Amino acid sequence: MKQNHTRAFFIETAALTLFVLLALTVLVQVFGKSRQMGEQAAHTSAAALILQNVDADFQAGTLGTDGTSEETLELRYNADGTQAEDGAYLVTVTLTPMSATGGGRLWTAQITVSDADRTTQYAAGSTACYRKGAA
Repeated sequence: MKQNHTRAFFIETAALTLFVLLALTVLVQVFGKSRQMGEQAAHTSAAALILQNVDADFQAGTLGTDGTSEETLELRYNADGTQAEDGAYLVTVTLTPMSATGGGRLWTAQITVSDADRTTQYAAGSTACYRKGAA
């Protein structure tokens, strides 16, 4: 009779140990995925801020030259949206002249924000701006 109780105790202990290990495995995976998603959200938020800053510079006319041919710029930014030579984010801006009128020219800009080694693109957008006197 005592052997049956001991055997049942060991079986219950083994089942409980397997359940705890399974629960820990699931929790580790959940927390690992949440950290990964948090880092991705931080990169996406920083890229959106950078994209807005570059668009504002383009609209203000401080980005690019006053030429009449297509131009591609590569800029580096920090996560806080400030331009820096050793920034973690690479911004590629392609400026394309469109229609010209007597008083100026319509320009379009394709803006992409990626990590410094170009393996992950975090944000992309396009915008247009009319610049006076750039006919």
